Amino acid sequence: EKEEYLDNVLKQLKEDLEEMKQKNILTPEKLNSVLEESCIYFPSSSYVDYPDVSYYDHVKLTAAVASCMYLYDIEKQNNKINYKDTYFKKNQKKEREKTKFLFVSSEFTGIQNFIYTITSKMAMKSLRGRSFYLELFIEHIIDEILESLNLSRVNLVYSAGSQFYMLLPNVPKAVKV
Repeated sequence: EKEEYLDNVLKQLKEDLEEMKQKNILTPEKLNSVLEESCIYFPSSSYVDYPDVSYYDHVKLTAAVASCMYLYDIEKQNNKINYKDTYFKKNQKKEREKTKFLFVSSEFTGIQNFIYTITSKMAMKSLRGRSFYLELFIEHIIDEILESLNLSRVNLVYSAGSQFYMLLPNVPKAVKV
């Protein structure tokens, strides 16, 4: 049963990727949504008794780290980098210890006053509407940051309620944004 489920997931994933390729819509955003749909419910490792990380989360975080490292290295070394020599040779500990990432956290505080100060008969509708407004506002801010840095939503680590976390490259443009 488990193998049949995984076979079905792989079959669907192949079909989705082929469709994206044929329609020429193979973008990071679309690939991210297809991987999430296909891979969110099976573990990234099968050698542990109780796997706790999905394959999707593992791949997404790996992509976020890789994109940050790439953008950092391009910024600092002008496209002339040999990744094998830079990261995998034994004497490269100094290079691997550089701060190449920014972990950005943002939260709106005081939103309870905005959401819960409703005194009408239609309070529930107003409450949901205000909550939805805040969610759209936060998503807009996330999209603006990612777009201005030419990054995709794989760099968005977490978003819920009134807060979000992002993994960004430690380059001057990201710091400025």
